[in-house]
Amino acid sequence: MVHVPRRRVLVDALASLPANERDRLLRKEAALIDYLDWLCS
Repeated sequence: MVHVPRRRVLVDALASLPANERDRLLRKEAALIDYLDWLCS
């Protein structure tokens, strides 16, 4: 858990994905972590 100031707008890293791909990642934690790691590399 981290502190985020109220005025800070967080970016949805999954927003650009098609709905079916976003749903798949949200159902599988390991796949979500892999995807987020890939985005940051």
